Amino acid sequence: MPDAGQRDTGDPKALGHDTTEPHASASPDLGQAVPTARQRLGWIAAVTACVALGTLVVSIALFAIFWPSTGLFGYDDVVDLDDTIEAVAVGQINGQPVAVTDDYDGTMQVWDLTTYKPIGEPMTGHTEAIQAVAISQVDGRPIAVTGGYDNTVRIWDLTTRKPIGKPMTGHTEAIQAVAVGQMKGQPVAVTGGYDNTVRVWDLTTYKPIGKPMTGHTEAIHAV
Repeated sequence: MPDAGQRDTGDPKALGHDTTEPHASASPDLGQAVPTARQRLGWIAAVTACVALGTLVVSIALFAIFWPSTGLFGYDDVVDLDDTIEAVAVGQINGQPVAVTDDYDGTMQVWDLTTYKPIGEPMTGHTEAIQAVAISQVDGRPIAVTGGYDNTVRIWDLTTRKPIGKPMTGHTEAIQAVAVGQMKGQPVAVTGGYDNTVRVWDLTTYKPIGKPMTGHTEAIHAV
């Protein structure tokens, strides 16, 4: 309360009020200021950039190790294929490692795995896409067995790259899987497909063995 002879000037000090501002007790001095949100984002960006740079360096190092001057793992050329490859099998022709690829256009190609070049011209015979291939030997002769969307199973001589015998028929829909082996010493092929059946074929007579095996309720994609 101001004295009677004291004018009210609006100045708190003149009125005798305590002008000290109340404040919360200060935090302990940790030797550094609390980082702002912008500083935190900067640190995160810096760490992310370092990780990305490290990944790039490792990738370049692996690229240099595994990509010799001759190409990917020693390949001299990149093979440009015109259509989708549906199946691949590997084997030997007279001791030479080869691969056989089946194309969506119904053709097959044999590849030399030491020179990475095709052997001969594409083999033709299937009238639709080939979906499966397996390699075996019959009487010492390297063969391939294929199946596809034309519902046929075919046998191929990999030395002459010609079909052996007539197409084997029986499946009523596309063939999706082929495997080869022996049954009582007899070379056979086993096939499965969209007709939900499994069939066994004699690779010397080119005839089915027994009746189709049934039980699957949907398409068979592997045997």
